[in-house]
Amino acid sequence: MEGFSIKLIFVRFDSLCIFQREFMSISQQTERPFSSNSLVLANSRKPINIRMTSSGLVCNRPCMLFDCGGSYIDAVEYVTPTGLFDSVIDWVDIEKCYDNGNVTYASCEVSSEDWSEYVPLKIDAPVLIKGIRFRGAYNSSTQNLVNIYYWEDPDWVLLYEGLYVHFLWNTILTTKYVMTDKVYIKFYNSSGGSTTHFFNEFDFLKVEVLNTTLHNGFDNSYEVKHRVAVTTKGNIFAGFNRPLIFNKGLYINFSEDVGSVFLRYLPLGT
Repeated sequence: MEGFSIKLIFVRFDSLCIFQREFMSISQQTERPFSSNSLVLANSRKPINIRMTSSGLVCNRPCMLFDCGGSYIDAVEYVTPTGLFDSVIDWVDIEKCYDNGNVTYASCEVSSEDWSEYVPLKIDAPVLIKGIRFRGAYNSSTQNLVNIYYWEDPDWVLLYEGLYVHFLWNTILTTKYVMTDKVYIKFYNSSGGSTTHFFNEFDFLKVEVLNTTLHNGFDNSYEVKHRVAVTTKGNIFAGFNRPLIFNKGLYINFSEDVGSVFLRYLPLGT
């Protein structure tokens, strides 16, 4: 009987070790990054894909959110400078280059083979931009060079130096979205004598940002579980390492009705 008891204990302990090894293996597998494409549920339901363009109820019962993102918003707001952040000496009627008038202009006499004085333009608070646009005028092809810097804390960054088109809007895009509130712009005279440069207008190209919040409930008074800010080109999906659980329902709230938000989710329960 003693031998039998010892053997029974050994078998149980060995079985426990095998179960523990298998359980640890399963646990390790479940810690891998979550993929909704490989999800297998007992009820064999497939996730639902939906596109929302305004605030509204997505799901009126508990659900799992696998992915979400937004579409590109091809829109900018033209923001006119509010003034200068430094004084100028050589420019005449300098305020007319930011008065929203395409025909009015500031002017500056520029010496032979020299740059004009910089025009230091500002807005009252930093904004996210994707570029700038300006209108300038010149009397000959010896005056068609421009130099533009923008401020990105803590340094000035060269945006563009090169040719521009006479008396038309010239749009210069940044290589990335930039938070700024100041620019410098100046014009070059490559002729053999002094010439007058004309500066008509300038705008910052402010990016339209779509901000949305995903709420755990039936309206926007419930808990915020996720935010989506869309500012880049393409359909942007934010996958999660594991699904987000919305146990009271899923509601999306748009800060403004521009663009679209895509969601992939699965209702839970019957």
